[in-house]
Amino acid sequence: MTTSRSIPNFILSFACVFRLNISLSVKRKLATLFL
Repeated sequence: MTTSRSIPNFILSFACVFRLNISLSVKRKLATLFL
């Protein structure tokens, strides 16, 4: 990726972090259910 597209990269990175947060919350919920 080129640095000229800084805004799209920022949006993609934000989306990745958001998805990671969702996955962590889901894993915590599954852990509480199994425990």
